[in-house]
Amino acid sequence: MSSWCVLFFVQAYLIATHRVRVHRRVGSLGAALAFLVVAIGTYATVEATAREVQHHVVGPFHYLFGLNLVNLLLFAAFVVAALTLRSRPDFHKRLMLMATLSMLAPAVARITLLFSHNPTSQFLAFDFCILVFVFIDTARHRHLHPAFGWGGAILIGSFHVMAVALAASWWLPFVEQVFA
Repeated sequence: MSSWCVLFFVQAYLIATHRVRVHRRVGSLGAALAFLVVAIGTYATVEATAREVQHHVVGPFHYLFGLNLVNLLLFAAFVVAALTLRSRPDFHKRLMLMATLSMLAPAVARITLLFSHNPTSQFLAFDFCILVFVFIDTARHRHLHPAFGWGGAILIGSFHVMAVALAASWWLPFVEQVFA
């Protein structure tokens, strides 16, 4: 994931300096890296959850299992959408930003834990991060871009819906059953 963040900034720099040809070449590596982020992220999530379930530890990993998988699914969906729309730079750049922001949720949650252990605070901090980018872009261009409108709604909505689903009484037994 750190490599993805570095690549994101390098790609933005290449476009800002009008090196579109290099940006496109590096973009091919980016697609491969995105695949690795999802593959390794999924593997690590499943292995960590399996390890915790084997030790009969019911708690955060059961909850994070669902959130991390949704996180990876959203990242993959935004990257695929951005690559599909690479001929439309206004969509492409915003969707790549949404993909990158989606993967920052765990970092934002950990930073928020320094100040509050309230899960609602963690979600609100993440929502704030997304909305800051949407607001700045909207103010700068004087309209809400559809990629940010739909992307922001999907990103924020997915995490809140998953939080409700993961708090349901069926979730912990489901995870234990999957890894039994």
